[in-house]
Order: sequence, then C-alpha cells, then structure tokens
Amino acid sequence: MRELIKSIFDTSFKTSRLQGVRELKKINRDLMQEIELHKRTEQQFRENEEQYHTLIDGVKEYAIFMIDPEGRVLSWNNGAERLIGYKSEEIINKSIECFYTVEERASGKVASLLQTAAKIGRAENQGWRLRKDGSRFWADAVITVLNDENGKLRGFVKLTRDITDRKREEAKFRGLLEAAPDAMVIINPECIIVLLNAQAEKLFDYGRADLLGQPIDILVPGSCRVMHSAPQLGHFKDPHTWPMSAALELKARRKDGSEFPSEIIFSPMETEEDLLVTAVIRDVTEQKRHAEELEGMRRKADEANRLKSEFLANMSHELRTPLNSVIGFSELIHDGKAGAVTSDQKEYLGDVLGSARHLLQLINDILDLAKVEAGKIQFRPETVRLEALMKDVCESFRTDTNSKKIGITVQIDSGLDSVETDPGRLKQVLSNYLSNALKFTSEGGIVHVLARPEGADFFHLAVQDTGVGILPADLGRLFIAFQQLDASASKKYQGTGLGLALTKKIIEAQGGHVGVKSTPGQGTEFYAVLPRKPL
Repeated sequence: MRELIKSIFDTSFKTSRLQGVRELKKINRDLMQEIELHKRTEQQFRENEEQYHTLIDGVKEYAIFMIDPEGRVLSWNNGAERLIGYKSEEIINKSIECFYTVEERASGKVASLLQTAAKIGRAENQGWRLRKDGSRFWADAVITVLNDENGKLRGFVKLTRDITDRKREEAKFRGLLEAAPDAMVIINPECIIVLLNAQAEKLFDYGRADLLGQPIDILVPGSCRVMHSAPQLGHFKDPHTWPMSAALELKARRKDGSEFPSEIIFSPMETEEDLLVTAVIRDVTEQKRHAEELEGMRRKADEANRLKSEFLANMSHELRTPLNSVIGFSELIHDGKAGAVTSDQKEYLGDVLGSARHLLQLINDILDLAKVEAGKIQFRPETVRLEALMKDVCESFRTDTNSKKIGITVQIDSGLDSVETDPGRLKQVLSNYLSNALKFTSEGGIVHVLARPEGADFFHLAVQDTGVGILPADLGRLFIAFQQLDASASKKYQGTGLGLALTKKIIEAQGGHVGVKSTPGQGTEFYAVLPRKPL
C-alpha cells in the first residue's frame, strides 16, 4: 500500500510540474508578444509624431506652437519663425507675453485668454502683435486647450496668422461704406446683419448695436424671403447665378414701426469666410410722390389733348363749310360766271382763291391730325394698284416739277403689284413726301419714288431726293407737329410743319412705321412701311 501511495504521489508531482512549465512558457510568450506590440506602438507613435511635426513645420502661413499652462512656449514651427521672427532656440520656455503690446501685458490679456480657453476649450482674439524686430502686425489667433486622458490641463495649442492686409482692406471698405449716400447693410447667408453704415442708422433710427446680429427683416420685412426665392437673384449656395445687382421695391420699417416705400438692391460679395450680400436701401417716398404727381399731370394733359382733338374733329364741318363757300363763290366770280371782271380783279380773285385753298389744306391737315389723336380717323381699304396710284400722285405735281426742271422717276418691284389699303390716305402720305422732296430739291435735281416688298406682310414706300439734306442732329425733330428746322421769320422754305407729323400718325394708325435717311448736301430719303392688308 505504501509503495502504491508513493507511486501515485510521484506521478502527480511530475504531472503538476509539467503543467507549471507549460504555463510559464505561455506567460513568457504572451509577455514577449506584449513587448513586441508595445515596441510597434512606440514606433508608430514616433512615426506619427514625426509626421505631425513635419506637417506642422510645413505650414508657412500660420504660426503653430504649443504652450504650457503658464503660457511658456514648448514648441515652435517654421511658420511661427517666419511670421514672428524668433528661432526655436530663442523662444522655447519664454512667455508668449513678449508678443503682446505693453498695454495688453498690463491689462492681463494673456492670462485672461488662457483662462477662457481652459474654461470653455478655446479662445479667439484679434489685435496688434509684436515681432522680434519690434514691428507690428494684425493677428488673428485661436488658442485651443490640451488635456490628458484624465481631463487634467496639459497646456494649449496656439494658431496665429497675419491678416494685416485684410485689415487694411476692411478699413478701406468700411470707409467706402460710411461714405455711401444710401443706407447699406451687409448680411450673411442666414440673413443676419453683420455690418451697416451710419446712413442705415439714420434712415431707420436705430443704433448700430441694436441692428448687428438682427435679421434683415427687422428693417425690410420679407426681404430675406424675396432674396432667397426670387429667380433673378439665385441662391447663396450658387452665387454664380447672381446678376451684378437686382432692384426690388419693398416696404421698409423704422424703429417706431412706421413704414415707407423703399428700393433695395442686393449684390453678392464673396469673402474668405463666407458669401455675404450687400443690401443698398433707399427711401423712395419723394420719388413716388413726384411720380404720382407727374402721372396725374400727364393724365390731365392727355385728357385736355383728347378733348381738344375731339373738339377739332367735331368742328370739321363747321370749319370747312364757310371756307368752301368762300372758295366756291370766289371761283364763280373769278371765272366770270357772276358777271364780267377786270384783269386786275381777276388777279386779286386768284390771290384770294390761292390763299383760301392753302387755308383749307391747313385746316384739313389740323383736322386729320386731331382725328388721329382722338382715334376717330377712319380707313376704307380697297385693292390698290400701286403703279397707277404713284404715277397719278406724281402727275399732280407736274407744275412744280416743270417750273424747277426736276425729274421724277417711279420704280416698283416686280413682286409688288397691288396692296389692300386706303387709297386716299396712301395718296396723302405720298403727296406729303413728294411735296417735301420738291421743296428742298434745287433746280435740275431728281426725285425717285420707290416701292418694294418688306417681308411677307408689309411693303416699303420711299421718296428719295437730291436736295440739301438734313443734319443728323435735326433728324429727331422731323416728325413732330409744328416743328420746322428753319423757324425764323425770314425762313427760306415755307410750311407749317404739319405734313410729316400727320404722315407719321396716319402710317402708325394702320400698324406701320416711318423713317428717314439723309446725308447733308447729297439728299434725303423719307420712307413708310405699311401692311399689305389691314391688320
């Protein structure tokens, strides 16, 4: 029994020893794996740290450096050396207070910034900073807190950039903004006011501090909605669709709640941080009032002109009847049908007849002009053979052409035989043009009467002369009633200035238009474009 117990014990001991060795080997393997993993982790950390420092040193536009909780410099990148001037060995362990002005040091600026960053995680500020050589630059800085895994403060990272040039540009912009005669407000994509000028304060009776940070709708209700939705303005996210500016009429509201009509012009303005919009706001109360007054005056003038034209149109019979009687009886006496007359009496009667007929033509022109303006002129269209009508009108001027030895030619395009129009009115138009051409053409000159198609639905009627021509500055006065280029008492060419004005009215009343081309000293062409059939 004793030997059996001994045998069992020896076997148990050997087994237990063997298991212990195995466990030790396993522990050793695990330990070596941990050591190897730690080595790889440390290597990766060193590589990451090297990459971090390489990246930080590669940033040239920003000074990036670490500082301890007391504000002493712990690291220094190439951007910091370039911007501030200190080399790394010159600045490490020195307080960042050396970058600040004497006034800021005295005020405890650095401590205040570090306390703010430690409390809320970051602190931002702008101001003048000092370089190693004593020169100043306007800095935009951000201080970010660094805590360990237990939340304990390890220090800070400070990022600084030089925005001196931008600050100067901003100062210039603010100067221009303040010098602007209109109220100007700068808003961000959320339609919040970020900048305004003194004119805006004056116009709306707000203090600047009351408006900064407020929505633009506090001044111009609905402007933000209009700005975002109006197709002509596009959208903040796509500034390229914006025009240079777009003007809208909206109601604006002062601090006391009173409203006034305004014109607001939105213009996009891209900045480094965001796309902003400039809103130029103008009080148009006076302009509106003046416009309403002018519109009222225009309506009164139109009404007076309409009443005048109606009066003249209605007086057509009363004006023509007595004058026709004078002409009729004068003709009877002139022709000897009322009794014998002497040669002197016949000459005098001829003068009476000439003056009466001239007066009748003048009255007819005035009445026709009045009828057109009153909308009472009537057209009686019929099929008209242009060649026959044009030759007939030219024949009626034979006495004038013979006395001045002026030649007249008639030319009609083969594709234009007949048109449907009022023959009487067409003769009146052509007669006015011919009369004008003969008046201003010297002896031995030539007048051409032309007609050709103008597209599928119109035709072109023109009278060309070789007369004195017209100066470019005078062309705009030709078709105005009672306007004559030579209005002096001793003018060379007689007339009332009604013929061309009446021609224009008659042509436009039928859906056509008139025009003139002229070269001083070489001649003039008056033309009319009329529909081939009534519109």
